[in-house]
Amino acid sequence: MLKFLNKSSNNSRNRYHLLFISLLLVNYFFPLLIFGEITLFYHDKLDSELVYNQILGRIYRGDLSSIDIFLAGEIKIEYIRRLFHPYSLLYGVFNYELAYWISDFLVKLTSYFSFFILAKKINKNIFLCSLASCLFASINLPTLEGFGIAIFPYLVYLMLFKKKIKLKNYFLILFFALNSDIIRVALVIPFIPLILFAINRNIIRDNFLDDPHMILNRVGAFRFYSKHTHPNLSRDPTTSGFPGLRTDHLHDIDTPLFGYLLYKIAPLYKHEFGLDYINAKYTFSFSKVKKDTHTWEHNDGEHCIAGILYLNPEPIDPIMSGTRIAESNVENKFNRLVMYDGSQTHQQNGAWGDDWDDCRLTMNMFIYDKEFIE
Repeated sequence: MLKFLNKSSNNSRNRYHLLFISLLLVNYFFPLLIFGEITLFYHDKLDSELVYNQILGRIYRGDLSSIDIFLAGEIKIEYIRRLFHPYSLLYGVFNYELAYWISDFLVKLTSYFSFFILAKKINKNIFLCSLASCLFASINLPTLEGFGIAIFPYLVYLMLFKKKIKLKNYFLILFFALNSDIIRVALVIPFIPLILFAINRNIIRDNFLDDPHMILNRVGAFRFYSKHTHPNLSRDPTTSGFPGLRTDHLHDIDTPLFGYLLYKIAPLYKHEFGLDYINAKYTFSFSKVKKDTHTWEHNDGEHCIAGILYLNPEPIDPIMSGTRIAESNVENKFNRLVMYDGSQTHQQNGAWGDDWDDCRLTMNMFIYDKEFIE
């Protein structure tokens, strides 16, 4: 049962956020315990950027002559590139030490959540995502120059995982763009190809089963249900709506076959996605879809690894009867297994056949991490 899925997810996520953000704060308060005051690590900025921001603060408070400290007054005020950065106003409100502390922590906090949003789309282990986010926030050094590097993972997330960018996303982009130094942001551009390569989480295995025809022989004895008559309709969200016909859960109708498939699939879940395969919940069922069956684009939730095993020995039009996952198309090939992050939008491309004895046949799977199971 997954009725407490969202509640469990939020509670666990909040605990990890609290833990790792507290670790980020230790960076400030540990010196307080030793030296009696907060010690800030300026990282080679005392002779440049910190002075620059302190002068900005004086200008905000009305002391326009402060700019004369640069090149004996030869620099004009409009040449100061961070003059209109909203976050620079901190130096006009607070003294430069407190302003630096606030801006430094805001950048680290932004780095943490920016990286976490991207990381949880790649790996479902919330602890590892939080740990990686904490590490990224810890090494994101150029805090004086704004939020450019801090927000970069979030931009990657928008480009790759958001099919439709909403107005609030544009406002966030605009805000962080106004608080960024383009020179610093350019430093991370070479890492884009590496990130694109790393997030390809679709796992494809051809000739997956040793004897797929044995599966076909056993499937012939199973009963298939519509979404209106399925026995698990009221107690399992994975059967709340599906195209065509689907069997009951395999562990309820053929335990030996379920055990065999679990033996084959569980190691992939562990090694390819880095998740706890022993205590996960596995739901396998078989699906039939005809030519005129209505299908739709959807996702299976943030805490699910989904999979499809194609079981037609001679599929008609492998491309059109395959599956579109995000922006990639997977062909329908006999005995091919594809596993993917269930939060990615996907849709069956099409099918064939006028009756249920000659149509697209697949085994569908949903695997949930134990952390999000009641």
